Order: sequence, then C-alpha cells, then structure tokens
Amino acid sequence: MRMAKQFNSSKEREQNFDRDLIYSILGNVHKRKIITFIGERGKVGFTDLKRELKMSVGNLYYNLDSLSPFIIKDENRKYMLSERGVQLYHILQEEEKI
Repeated sequence: MRMAKQFNSSKEREQNFDRDLIYSILGNVHKRKIITFIGERGKVGFTDLKRELKMSVGNLYYNLDSLSPFIIKDENRKYMLSERGVQLYHILQEEEKI
C-alpha cells in the first residue's frame, strides 16, 4: 500500500510540474512567440528565430533552454516541436480564439 501511495505521489508531482511549466510558458510572451513561430513553420533555424522574433542571442538561448521539453533539434540542427510541444502549440492556438 505504501509503495502505491509513493508512486501516486511522484506521478502527481510530475503532473504538477508539467502544469506549472505550461502556465509559466503561457505567461511569458517570448516563450509563447517561440512555440507559435516553430509551430507555424514546422522546422526553423536559430538565425531565423532570432531575426523574426527580434530577440537577443542570450534571451533566445535562455528561452529555448527552458522550453527543452517542448522543442527538439533535428539532425540538421533545426528546431521543431516535440510531441508535447505540438500539444502546447494547440493549447496556444485555442487560447488565441478566446
């Protein structure tokens, strides 16, 4: 019984972490722009992100790093949304409709 409770507790912590992370992204204009830009284009290079979003190199790297569960790089070093990133992109799209 105790192990089941520990398992549930760790699963709950993971879900709370995901929820907190998603809320922090929704509340950050730079992170929303990055997710939306990549979601609209599919794959994008760092230079294109920097130029189109008009972000400094440091700011862009900082935000990309914090979005690592949602953004991955392909073999050509292009950024693209992970499966979780696609889900987040759809949440952002729904939010814009409201």
